[in-house]
Amino acid sequence: MPKNSAKLIVNADDFGLTRAVSDAVITVFKNGSASSASLMATMPAAAYAAEAARSHPALGVGLHFTLTEGFPASRRVPSLTGEGGRFFSRVQLGLRVAAGLVPAGQVREELDAQFERLRDLGIAPSHIDSHQHVHAQPMIFKVVADFARARAIPVRFPHPQAVCRGGAALSARFLYRETKHRLLALLLKGCERYGAGLTTNKSFNSVFDIYPAQKPVAADYKELVDTARAWPHELMVHPYILSEELKEVYGSGAWYERKRGFFSIAEAEYDVLRTFSIRSWLEAGGSGVEMVSYRDLRRCA
Repeated sequence: MPKNSAKLIVNADDFGLTRAVSDAVITVFKNGSASSASLMATMPAAAYAAEAARSHPALGVGLHFTLTEGFPASRRVPSLTGEGGRFFSRVQLGLRVAAGLVPAGQVREELDAQFERLRDLGIAPSHIDSHQHVHAQPMIFKVVADFARARAIPVRFPHPQAVCRGGAALSARFLYRETKHRLLALLLKGCERYGAGLTTNKSFNSVFDIYPAQKPVAADYKELVDTARAWPHELMVHPYILSEELKEVYGSGAWYERKRGFFSIAEAEYDVLRTFSIRSWLEAGGSGVEMVSYRDLRRCA
């Protein structure tokens, strides 16, 4: 870990997805294991999360731009929605973007609608990131970059950074993860030309980058910070309290079942981060690493 001053953002995604997930984010923030959160403006608990955020003004809250879960904020984005007016899945969206079936203007329309919805809830967004990294697709990234640059708002750049443990066996799951990282790196290469003048993180990781996959423990977060490649670094977390609300969002069928592996890790993240304080660990170690939010990067820009 570097001894010179460095800035670490620990961002909790999916704020506002459900009340229980929003409570988990606030608990982790109060324990010193999150400094930032990104709020899903179109999800059922968005207003609940915004109220909680207003009660904790030190928490930086950005927009978790969502194009692959639930319903849009704008009624004028038909290229982004399918059956029942719901967003397409991540794979469907990617294919439609690649085929030129999604006009950039409709992405901008939905981005503006979600951003304004947060403002209407009393939140001045500290930054923009996206659900399932959809803004890593160059066309979408350009829309987000142009929007953020005009408002001097930072944007997450989800640099892929695999952490492979010694003795990890070559397997189909390993190859799947490696393929995902390589695809993300390729997409982000196409985004770089649109990043001029943006304030962003320079390094990024999460427990989902660790292979072999396992339920997280405190040592994993120490390793993820210690292996930061540059500063400011973002450590992405997903603290979840599981509840029946999730079934209301995803349904109780096959789609919910496919996400059980993710839910298991997210629930374990909460269990670790509500007791292990990243901030206290950094301060006790005298590392010179400072926990900040994207709002603080904006002030320093």
